[in-house]
Amino acid sequence: MHWNDLSDDELMLAYAQGDGAAFEALYRRHEGRLFRFVRRVLGAALAAQADEVFQDTWMKI
Repeated sequence: MHWNDLSDDELMLAYAQGDGAAFEALYRRHEGRLFRFVRRVLGAALAAQADEVFQDTWMKI
């Protein structure tokens, strides 16, 4: 299956049905932007916690 051809909604549906590869595709698609967003929101004072917040965010999904 070509994951790049699927929308985020389609990938989430596939993941909800147990397809771990769909989650991996979502992760690869959004990891960079999400990590930059987390670092920007936390600011310099909390930058050391960015990795933890980033991982916690993915765990919620």
